[in-house]
Amino acid sequence: MAHGPPRWRHGLRVPLSTAEPGAGALCLVGPEPLVDDPARSAFYGVLAHQLGASLQNARLLAKVRHSHSRGRLRALSLRLVGVQEGERRHVVRELHDEVGQVLTGLKIALQLADRRGEADRAATLREARALVDRLIAQVRDLSLSLRPAMLDDLGLLPALLRRIEHIAARTGVRVAFEHTGVERRFAPEVETAIYRIAQEALTNVARHAAVGTAVVRLWAGDDGLGLQVEDRGQGFDLRAAVDGSSSGLAGMRERVALLGGRLRVESAPGSGTRLTAELPTAGDPPPRPRG
Repeated sequence: MAHGPPRWRHGLRVPLSTAEPGAGALCLVGPEPLVDDPARSAFYGVLAHQLGASLQNARLLAKVRHSHSRGRLRALSLRLVGVQEGERRHVVRELHDEVGQVLTGLKIALQLADRRGEADRAATLREARALVDRLIAQVRDLSLSLRPAMLDDLGLLPALLRRIEHIAARTGVRVAFEHTGVERRFAPEVETAIYRIAQEALTNVARHAAVGTAVVRLWAGDDGLGLQVEDRGQGFDLRAAVDGSSSGLAGMRERVALLGGRLRVESAPGSGTRLTAELPTAGDPPPRPRG
């Protein structure tokens, strides 16, 4: 004779032991009475206690992670605002120190041209034209520093090549440029971040490395884009630079962090500097360069 499944006529509800009220209960059912001796009752109590502790720990961990995430996001946002303000200060300084001085000189030259005789006026106007040419070059340089149109129109590779040529012309630092797999377009935010990091790193080489050469490596795989800037200059104390935020490292770190990438800086006094930035473009980070 076939027997059907047993009927679950008995049940037991044991509250979970947590510091939070209403955390839930351990519910047990069975065909026989579930509490028929003290040992079994104690076992159910221990089980409910362990489950309650595990549940409470999981909830606390979730709260900590949420709080940490919010705090990190707030810190990133504040530092990003600081980076943006630093860039604005740079623009204001360039406008005041460079463009402003040339405009003042041009104004004086034109005023003198009105007061001088015909013979001297031609020389004054030549001086004024020279000041205009200088002003045009400075505005072009400032525009290139702010946002090169080439980056939007042609992409990262042409814009970075142009930037390297510009830095070599202005500072005398010769840059060996190596690239692999970057003859295509990437997401605008990725192209901008890599361009800005290269710009800042090469500016640091020109200002602080006391060296005449540098190497820039740019590579891309199916899932990521990488940049490396290396020099054999005098190097620096990495901890002091990070604490003082004097070399633009904070801004580079924020750009990379906001895009889910990685930034690695290797330097020591007398040992040169190597900066490597890796940004994901479709999931996993790109492979690291050899050497």
